[in-house]
Amino acid sequence: MYQVSKKKSLRENPFVPIYRTCNNGSNEEKYKLIKTKELEVPRYIDVELTNNCNFKCRFCPTGTKSMKRTRGFMSDEVAESISKNVEKYKIPGVRFIRWGEPTIHPKYIEIMSRLKKAGALIHINTNGSKLDEEQIKSLLKIPLDSIKISFQGVDSESYNEMRFGGNYEELLKKVKLFSQIRDKFTPPPHVIFRFQQQ
Repeated sequence: MYQVSKKKSLRENPFVPIYRTCNNGSNEEKYKLIKTKELEVPRYIDVELTNNCNFKCRFCPTGTKSMKRTRGFMSDEVAESISKNVEKYKIPGVRFIRWGEPTIHPKYIEIMSRLKKAGALIHINTNGSKLDEEQIKSLLKIPLDSIKISFQGVDSESYNEMRFGGNYEELLKKVKLFSQIRDKFTPPPHVIFRFQQQ
């Protein structure tokens, strides 16, 4: 593989304080916060830009075609509404995750930039397949706060067993490129690699 650059100290996950707040207290105490309206807005929101994907992974309802929802892409109107609410209610974080590959949405960079300007921390989960130099730089210019790149395998054989449509060696090259470009940006995003098998 490759070594992580030591030019800059690694960034802590900026979502950790939000997660700590969310996980603080018992389920009963959390329910009481919602029931008594002491917690009127979400502490973070998850956004599914699309439920389409360019992979056919064995563990995912999108890839296995077991998902019954209509396929599509988030509209400009919905994205704008989310942005306005993030700004209005000062929602601290937005995660671009769920059952589709967010980087295949034609306006994903624009939507993330809009939500960043609205005041939210920005996180994205991706299979990494679309991370060319132009997209990496666009993400870092937002600036992106956190990214999780999913491998679902620790070598080519285990990766290919889980992810149909991807290429392990190509993904390693993209991750290395991301790391090299990331070093030129301040602050660099927190990076997570997911290797576990389902």
